[in-house]
Amino acid sequence: MSKGKIALTVLIFILVTMALPLVLLLAFVDVNNLSVYIVVFGAMFFGSIGFMIAMLFKTKADIQEQIEELKVQNAAIAYRLTEMKKQGTLPQPVAEAKPEAKEEPKEKFDDFN
Repeated sequence: MSKGKIALTVLIFILVTMALPLVLLLAFVDVNNLSVYIVVFGAMFFGSIGFMIAMLFKTKADIQEQIEELKVQNAAIAYRLTEMKKQGTLPQPVAEAKPEAKEEPKEKFDDFN
């Protein structure tokens, strides 16, 4: 996901969690009751923080699970390579003769002055 899409998603989330309840409160609650606004926005704020923390823990658990899977895969690959080496079926790298190219002198910055 690109950074622009992430920023747009966050902006939409903020608008939905802050602006929509504000419009609903202004439409249905008497303006003189400021405590209602404070309670509702406090609940929304702490709910949003709780949601972000829960997503952080979920992401952390997913990453740890993937790391464990990689460790198992690495162990299996290492075991297979060891067995192939013992059996002598592991292909050995062949040194190929490289044709020597004539090196041209590189231009220096001072050559342009």
